[in-house]
Amino acid sequence: MQTRVITGLLLIACLLAVPACVTVTEGGRGIPLPKNGERAKKAEAKSASKSTTTKGREPERTVPPEQLPILPDGQIADRAAGATLTSRVQVAVVPLGVVEYDGQTLPLISPDGRFIAVQQGMAPAWETVLAQDSAPLAKQTRVAIYQFTPQGLQLVEPVEVLPDGLLLGRDATNEHFLVEQQRADGARWIATIDWASGAARWIAQGRDINAHGVFVPLADGEAIAYTRRRLGTDDANLVLRSRNGDESTASPSSGTFAFPMPSTSRDVIFATQVSFDGVSLVTFAASRAGSVKLTGPLSSRRVTDSKELFTAYQMFAPLQPSVTVGQATDEPTGLFIHPSRGRAALFSPKPNTMANLPSQTIAAARYDDASNRGYFATSPQGLIFVPDATLGSDDQYARVFAGPYVARCVQWESQPTLVLFGPDKRNSKRLELLRMRVK
Repeated sequence: MQTRVITGLLLIACLLAVPACVTVTEGGRGIPLPKNGERAKKAEAKSASKSTTTKGREPERTVPPEQLPILPDGQIADRAAGATLTSRVQVAVVPLGVVEYDGQTLPLISPDGRFIAVQQGMAPAWETVLAQDSAPLAKQTRVAIYQFTPQGLQLVEPVEVLPDGLLLGRDATNEHFLVEQQRADGARWIATIDWASGAARWIAQGRDINAHGVFVPLADGEAIAYTRRRLGTDDANLVLRSRNGDESTASPSSGTFAFPMPSTSRDVIFATQVSFDGVSLVTFAASRAGSVKLTGPLSSRRVTDSKELFTAYQMFAPLQPSVTVGQATDEPTGLFIHPSRGRAALFSPKPNTMANLPSQTIAAARYDDASNRGYFATSPQGLIFVPDATLGSDDQYARVFAGPYVARCVQWESQPTLVLFGPDKRNSKRLELLRMRVK
């Protein structure tokens, strides 16, 4: 696969340019990817099998107030021409500082808005990002932890030094965040890193390639969903693993699973299935009655004819589940970037429906308070707010301000608050951080 140098926010913009049947079983398989630039041969479809469960550096500067975007103190922004939007929102913005990053990987933030983890150094190769067999070791990456304090961003000095070569994961809780580490033998491990101490707790080890984990907030405890495959194989299983080590796995009938994602329901998770039929969204029931269990698939819907794992990556790269999915609801809904429609979209599997955000929205975060419910989304018009009532419309939204800012919704001081990432105009390897509160 040709290596491309794309900054994190340009990578999000590139999402617009990208133009499955399942069974549950035990065991690990791999991820089908083009080898040496050539498309792998079509694998034979597997026969259905049964479900199983087993036991088991300091910020370099602070943003001066005069360099910040000026937000209106009143209606959140000008509405699009021809729209009938009546939403009125007042906002307050505080600059948080600037952090160095690798120019490719968006940071992780704790859901309480107290910490942020940043991948620094040289950006890893795409083979490494996608967990391919041919992935070179990311020897020049490192992870830094910062804490938001009244005095500004402060670098956290971990009690346990974080080793070079760690890859920032996809999700975080108030307690810890996920990282991955390549091993010399080709394996890939997953760990949680404690925000305050830097202590690592390895949760997926061994000789397999474990990748792309996210937290799953089950009703009776936290679990982690990720993919696992054996080195040299082409199909990856979906794994649900509890904190005490018991797990349940699901294997695809064809192709591979990739990039799991929690839904708004605590007992349903999504994953992509990449096969020679294209990329599909599949859903599973996730439960815990003594031990964790995956049941399903509950549904499957193809979203693109693309057969590339990179397409599945693009569907979720701009999202951090714990701060973009939204509050728990009874009905499962999945937020993703639709590769064929060129916009963020919401998938509801029970009625099998899609709800579109405006055209060319390339990242989004759910926002809920007593007066405003909807999505803050990144678009060519800048950061926009899309109320629930206008979902499906291309022109009914409110502009917040210009610039490719990506939103994360956190509970800062127990109130819904947005932390925004934006490009530093002076240095493509730095991100500006803002805190925005809707009054």
